[in-house]
Amino acid sequence: MSGESTGRESRTDLLLIGAGVLVLVGILIYFASGSQQQLRKSPAGYDGLQSWVAAKGHPVRSFTGGWTSDPDVIGLRILPIFDTNLDQRRVTPRNTEEFLAQSDEYDLRTGVVRRKGRIVQTMYVLPKWRSGMRLTGKAHPELLVAKGAPTKVLHDIMPAKIGAVSVLPQDFSKFTVRLPDNSKATAVLYQAQVFEGRGCIPMVGREGEMVLGRCPMSGDSASDDFAWVLSDPDLLNNHGIRLGDNAVIARDLILPLADDRTLMIDYSDQVWLINQFEGVQRDRTWADLKQFFAYPFSVLWLSGGILFALILWRASARFGPILRRKTEVDASKRVANQAAARLMRLTEQDGALLADYANVRLSAIAARNLGPTHKNDPDAAVRFVRRKRPDLVTPLQDTLNAIRTQPSNLSATAAIANVDKLERILEQLNDDT
Repeated sequence: MSGESTGRESRTDLLLIGAGVLVLVGILIYFASGSQQQLRKSPAGYDGLQSWVAAKGHPVRSFTGGWTSDPDVIGLRILPIFDTNLDQRRVTPRNTEEFLAQSDEYDLRTGVVRRKGRIVQTMYVLPKWRSGMRLTGKAHPELLVAKGAPTKVLHDIMPAKIGAVSVLPQDFSKFTVRLPDNSKATAVLYQAQVFEGRGCIPMVGREGEMVLGRCPMSGDSASDDFAWVLSDPDLLNNHGIRLGDNAVIARDLILPLADDRTLMIDYSDQVWLINQFEGVQRDRTWADLKQFFAYPFSVLWLSGGILFALILWRASARFGPILRRKTEVDASKRVANQAAARLMRLTEQDGALLADYANVRLSAIAARNLGPTHKNDPDAAVRFVRRKRPDLVTPLQDTLNAIRTQPSNLSATAAIANVDKLERILEQLNDDT
């Protein structure tokens, strides 16, 4: 009975440990993916644009990476750049003030950004706001990124002759936009961020104060290698799409650029659009190995480490001394005992067998509770019961006296009754210990 109780307790402990690990994994996954979700839903994100386009029945999706896709199904990729220092690692904020003032949400590499623009038609959205705008939900001139940072990003991914990025002095700026059906709409932007756009074809704004334009990536205006440059993210993000006719411009001017194919809002930091018929040939680097330790694999590695630590801790907890290996003497003694018991049964010596059984049970209790040095001392078990359960001493001694005074040729029925009485007393002791 004690073995079954211990087994149930062990299974319960393992279930509790497993449930704890699952809860911990869930918490880790939630916090690991929470930053991306908060960014997408924040005023600086583009979930509003996604919902607006989806409501018009056009295919659209946000993409954070994790699997490769066919570029042929993507009509237009909107690529928000939340990094003012491409190719440099983001510095983790140490306090609230630094967190509000940080300009980089996550790290991007120049080569990755350029390659994305060459794989599929892409609209680069330059950085404008610090993290404080996303966290507070308020747009304020103090929360604009450092002067010159958007220009540096633009020149990193596009030819320098396009010109610099600047912020217009007035609070709200209006730009008249001619739509494909020759109607007009007005784009309204707070603290409008524009670029000179030399060599670009304007769609919103004009050369010198351009907000959205079609710009050559190679420096040759006649080249088909081009990208769309949106200098002010407030034209499309959750903060600005509700101002003026910005939502109408997104639907009637920008959405047609995707034709009937999917509009992708790309938050990923790697190239995931790969044509299945084109082989990618490059040298292997340590980054190829590091990607197996990045999210979401980092969650799996951490969960495995925690589970291994729990198993190691559980396995290291011992109850009592280390069990000794069975020797040949122990095996021979067990065989001899089995043979003696069989001879007693064949010769109908149930009384003698019953007395031996009682001594063995008491010796086992003594060895378990008092140590292996008492394994051959049945009286030690009686002394233990006297200290632990005084109320069981009298019935135990009466039962032992009855067993030891039984005749050797005791009937099997009487022997079983005595065994049952002894086991009930021992079961009460086991439940208490």
